[in-house]
Amino acid sequence: LVSASDDASLKLWVLKAVKIGTKDGTVTADLEPSVTLRGHVGAVTCAIIEPSPRAETCYSAGLDGTVRVWAVPSSSQDLYDSVGASIRQQVHCIRGHSDAVWGLCAHPSEPLLFSASADATVRVWDTREFSERQRLSAPGEDRAARVPTCVQLHHSALLAAYTDGALVAFDLASET
Repeated sequence: LVSASDDASLKLWVLKAVKIGTKDGTVTADLEPSVTLRGHVGAVTCAIIEPSPRAETCYSAGLDGTVRVWAVPSSSQDLYDSVGASIRQQVHCIRGHSDAVWGLCAHPSEPLLFSASADATVRVWDTREFSERQRLSAPGEDRAARVPTCVQLHHSALLAAYTDGALVAFDLASET
C-alpha cells in the first residue's frame, strides 16, 4: 500500500499486521510504514503502485507539477540498515505539467502512465523513456476552464473526470 501526504512525502506500507492484545481483550493491528519517500516540493496529491504482479515501481504526483518514479524496495531488504535509503529509491522525476497533478493511473500491461493536472491536460507518459507520448484536452470551446481531477482506464478508453462534473472518454486505440 502507498499513501500520499501533505508533508511532501509518501509512505509504503507492508500490510502484515502485528496483532497486539489490549487489557479489555480486543486485538488491534499496529501498522507502521516500511519506508518514507521524499522528493516532492509541496504536498503529494496522489500515489499508486504499478498494477503488475511484481509491483516494483511506485508513482507519485503533487502540487509541484511533477510525477516521481520510485523503486519499491524488495521484501527481503532490511529497511532499518541504511538511514536515508529512501532518497536513493527515486528513479526519475517526470516534468511537463505546468500546475499541480491531481490524478495518476498506470496501464496494467503497457508501459504507459496517465496523469491529470490543474494545467487542464491529461497526459500519457511512456514509462520506459519517461517521455510524454500524448497530451489530451477536454472537448469544447473553453478547454482551459475544464480541469481534470482523476483518470482511470476502462477497457481501451481512458476516462477523465473534470471539476465541472464532466466525464470524458478518450479512445486510446485511436488516440482521440
